[in-house]
Amino acid sequence: MNWLIKFKLGIMACLVLASPLRANPIIFALTDSRLAGECDQIRGVTYALVQKFQKEKKVPEIRTLDLQGGEDQNKVNFSSLVDLPRDNPEAIFISSGVYGIRAFRMLRESYDAKGIFVYISHQIIGNEDDPSSVQLKSLANIVDFIALPHHVFEVSDPLATALKDALKGSKTHLLEVTGVVHNMHAEDILKAVEEHGKTMPVAEKYMLVILGGDVQNNDGKTWTYYTPQEAEKLAQYVNVQMINDPDLFVLVTNAPRTGRFDPATGKDANFHEKGGPLDPVTVAFMKGLSDKTRVQLYNFEKGALSLFKALLGLIQKKEGVVFGPGESSSMNSQMIDNMSPGSVTLYTHGAMKEIHKAHVTDEFMAGRVSLLEAAPGERYTFIGLNSHSKEPARAASESVADAIWAMLLEQGEKKSD
Repeated sequence: MNWLIKFKLGIMACLVLASPLRANPIIFALTDSRLAGECDQIRGVTYALVQKFQKEKKVPEIRTLDLQGGEDQNKVNFSSLVDLPRDNPEAIFISSGVYGIRAFRMLRESYDAKGIFVYISHQIIGNEDDPSSVQLKSLANIVDFIALPHHVFEVSDPLATALKDALKGSKTHLLEVTGVVHNMHAEDILKAVEEHGKTMPVAEKYMLVILGGDVQNNDGKTWTYYTPQEAEKLAQYVNVQMINDPDLFVLVTNAPRTGRFDPATGKDANFHEKGGPLDPVTVAFMKGLSDKTRVQLYNFEKGALSLFKALLGLIQKKEGVVFGPGESSSMNSQMIDNMSPGSVTLYTHGAMKEIHKAHVTDEFMAGRVSLLEAAPGERYTFIGLNSHSKEPARAASESVADAIWAMLLEQGEKKSD
């Protein structure tokens, strides 16, 4: 079998074979509990893989190793790696982050551990001004799979080129998946709306609008701002929808990055504190709505209960629509993978980087989202689902699990020969 597996637009042919697995399945999830986003990606692939095992009437053992090293964010504790089994070729190791790179190299180079090694990330780690700094290059011939969003290779990025060059001729397979790996599932949003839906307004039709946020620039210090003016433009579009449909009720929420920074000073304005005032972006959007009797705002507050999943669940139950900001790739992946086809629209805005635009385009070309686009100074225009896509892309976590599963099957077939 040719193991140069490349996921274009997240589409792959799944192998449907009887499982020839010999050993009891075991999955090692190597995490750093201080890094929530990376933990979420690891859990997402683990969950998708468990579903495959369960279909084969197998119950995998899952061992989670927390490598966090205490208060020092740069410190990692690798002592638990010493006790991991090293001679089970069907053992599956899943990790992410810089700590995952170091852990995998230690297991392979120092302990000669056998198994299937899977590295997941939403970005290529390294200094964009120095392609030689791409740390993922060191995983060539160390891991079996490196899973990255397809859209990171759709922008002009020397890091992406350096990584692909390093993997040429190696045994490491690059999985390009649609969207970002996550650990949110349909049952999560339905459970959330069951718990909190009774507190929400009752209406015939719903639209959920999620306000955009400020975006950190590549220097890691400065930010590009999602402005009140852009929020007002979005409100104008929503006004038209409310006029055209008198039964439409609009749910509004925001995020930690919405109106986070003061453009005049560049400093964190400390909005979204519990019980504090609304940020200026949210204020501008709410002020721009003409009929506030059919609007409910759910303001994000630090330390308060998030109703994001419950809001998605309500939209799903009532067959409503959700408008998400194009810069939030992880959140958008969560919505797209769990909502009904055609229910998610992504809107573009001036704070988006090229990488965000590439993700939005990827999802649109895959037939998974509609678009709301506007040139500077112009009104938003709605673009419906791409009807020319061959078939909807699979969730990123499922695509990674498919590749792992296919390798396990191939190993089992070789044992049977």
